[in-house]
Order: sequence, then C-alpha cells, then structure tokens
Amino acid sequence: MANIKFSDFTAFGSNPVDASSGLVAYKGTDNIQFTPADLAPLTGLYAADGTLAGARTITFSGNNLTLDATGSGKLLYTDGNQAAGYVLKSDASGLASWAAETDTTYILTGIGTDNTNSGIRLSNSGGDVLILGAGNIEAAQSGNTITLTGTDTNTNIANANLTADAARTLTMGAHNLTIASTTAGQEVKFGQNVRVDGQGYTLQNDQSGITIDWDTGNVQYIALASGSQTFIPSNAESGATYILQLRQPGSGAAGTINWNNLVNWPGGAAPTLTATNGAFDVITLMYNGTLSKYFGTIVLDLK
Repeated sequence: MANIKFSDFTAFGSNPVDASSGLVAYKGTDNIQFTPADLAPLTGLYAADGTLAGARTITFSGNNLTLDATGSGKLLYTDGNQAAGYVLKSDASGLASWAAETDTTYILTGIGTDNTNSGIRLSNSGGDVLILGAGNIEAAQSGNTITLTGTDTNTNIANANLTADAARTLTMGAHNLTIASTTAGQEVKFGQNVRVDGQGYTLQNDQSGITIDWDTGNVQYIALASGSQTFIPSNAESGATYILQLRQPGSGAAGTINWNNLVNWPGGAAPTLTATNGAFDVITLMYNGTLSKYFGTIVLDLK
C-alpha cells in the first residue's frame, strides 16, 4: 500500500473560515476541498471545555434542543461554589428538575408536567412532594415537613363556581370563619335548607334615633329622644323579621314615633309607647316587599 501524504490544511477565502471558505487537503495526486458544510457533521459545540467571553443566545427557530447524555454522562450545573454541582433530572412524567448530584438528600425544583398539573414541583428524598399547579395546590407528606412562607396576593377561593360532588366537611378547630364583602349589598345565598347545630343569630346594633339601616343588624336597640321622631328604615329584605328594642329617655319628656305610614298594625292603629322614663317596649316587624310594608306587633313596658 502506497503512502498517502497530506499537505498542511490551508484556509482559503475569507478569514476566519465562513460559508464561502473551506479547507484544502492533498490526497495522492488530487486536491480535495472541504467546505464548512462538509466539516459540520464532524464537529461539536465544544471539543473541550469552553469559556464564553460574553453573552450568547441560542435561537431554536421553532425546533427543539435535545441534550442527550449517554452512558454515565450527566448534564451538570454548578455555580462555582458547589463541588459536586447539580444534575438535571427528568421523571417518567417528563418533569425536568435540578437535583444534587449525590442523589441522597436533595431538593428538586422544576417546571413541567406532573400528571395533569402544569407548574412547579418541589420534592426531597424523604418522599415529600409539593406541586404548585395551574389551578391547584397539592401537598403530600411522608415524613418531613414542607413550609411555605410569603404573601399570598390571590385570596380568591375560586375564579369560577365550585361544585361539591360528594359530602364535604369544613372543620374550623378553634378559629372563626368570617365571610366578608368589601362591596355593600352583597349576600351569602344558600340554594338548599340550612341546618345550624348551635346558635343562629344576628348581632344587635345599638344607636340613638329611629333612622335605621337594617344591614347593621336585624336587632336594633334604640335610645329614643324626647318628643316625636320619624321611622326611616333602609335595606329591608322581603320576608325578613326585624326587632326594635325601644328605650325611653331616663328623664324629661317621653319619645314618640311617627311610623311614616310604613307599618300595618293590628286593627290599623299604631300602638302608644310606654311613656315612663327608662321604659322598654319591644316591636317585631316583618317586611313584605310586595306591599312595601312592615307588619308589626308590640310588647309594652317590659320590666
């Protein structure tokens, strides 16, 4: 077999080698020109460790980037302070995550898909799993405790209607449950019967004068002023029952009420309040929204 002598590789065209450049080699009696397209399959991103001298961007242009580590190879990340660094792992569901290379006790943080939940998954070797998904939070525990701290700026229970497909129990423990609205006139509605095992009550509102906002309470304790005053209620609900506890002034002239033609009384005559100083009368009103009237009864001079 004859010896084959290669001449020195020589760049031609522009320098450095670009799309219009190539390499020329001498083989036997023939010159062979190698273009960058010919050489591309023979090269890699780096033949050895490389250093980026500045910011670099890889543009996929609609294609995927596949990093394939064969054998015992790993895609390793280190910040320069970790001797072992972190290895990029992927579970069977396709969730990519960084883990300590030792694979003993580590924390996984990644973004991907876990079952049907897209989001962030946190896990450690003790079996604890926390999935922050698109629309739900799932926490499973088998030994250790995961604690989340921070400020939750989304306080909505749900952004859509909730459906309970089976019996549900909300256990409050030693805490109260407060349903509050920042918008006046909002209601909590129940489409079925409501059972209360314990007390069901409305708070009593204490005030002077007979101008009343029922939204402050179905039970009103009123300190009457001397002389006539006019009954001016607001925000009544049809079918609701309201109670007025009326207390006469401790001294001076008694107070009287002009019912403003809003109350129907037994027999059509408004009752005369007890005129004794400090006396208590209790009036019960039921509101009929169809007639825009209250139906009233009174218990006089409670001692």
